[in-house]
Order: sequence, then structure tokens, then C-alpha cells
Amino acid sequence: MAQKTKSAAAGKTSKTPVSPAATPADPNLNPASSAPETGDHPNPARAASDAAEAAAKAAAEAGKTASKTPTEKPAAEKEDSALTKLAKEYRKLYPGNKTFHITSDRQVFLDKDKGLADLHQRGLNDGKVTPITID
Repeated sequence: MAQKTKSAAAGKTSKTPVSPAATPADPNLNPASSAPETGDHPNPARAASDAAEAAAKAAAEAGKTASKTPTEKPAAEKEDSALTKLAKEYRKLYPGNKTFHITSDRQVFLDKDKGLADLHQRGLNDGKVTPITID
């Protein structure tokens, strides 16, 4: 936003930028700047999720001292199990096909179309084709 000002000495008009601090705060753009003075959070849904996160963090801290929590699967293992589940669903639809080639964007190709899977994967720029065999 620019404001026109007139120089008294030169009689010329120039545009000078108006600083954002000079404009009134828009509560839709920056909810933190317009938080009510009662201490309420400007976004009740966010307040609930923040409270839930804090409770979960406190419970996790308490759980570390009380008992060991089960370890989670590594990300690669989770991904493999998700791809295996996807391949099992396709196996039901294509009972004559045992191997499925799954690209990084989760497109599934039959064994006879491995070349198409490779071609598609090259267009994605990252990731690899994962062959999954279901007996």
C-alpha cells in the first residue's frame, strides 16, 4: 500500500510505502495478535489439539519412567507392509498374477507390465519400483 505525500519544498508528489505496523491488525491474518484478554485461545479447535498434545507428551514422559513402551516399526518396514497390503488387494482382482510392481506414487503394475512401471517411475524423478510377490 502506498500513500501520496506532497513535498513542501519541491512541490512534487511522491509515493512512500506505508509500514505494516501502520495498518490495523486483521484478526483473520494473525489470530495471535488479537487473542482475547480473557486468556482464551483464539481458535478453540487448535486449543484442544494443543492440550491433547501436551497431555500426550506428559503421558509419554510418565510412561518412560513407569514402563517401557513398545517400539514402533521403522518407516521402511511400515512402507513395505503397506505395499504388501496393497499388493494383496490387487492379488484378489488378478488371481493369475503373483508379482506386482508398485511405483513410489503407489501405482500398481502387473508383472507383464514391469517396463511400463519403470517408465512411469522415471517420470516421477524420485523413488523406485518395488516388486511385491504374493503367493
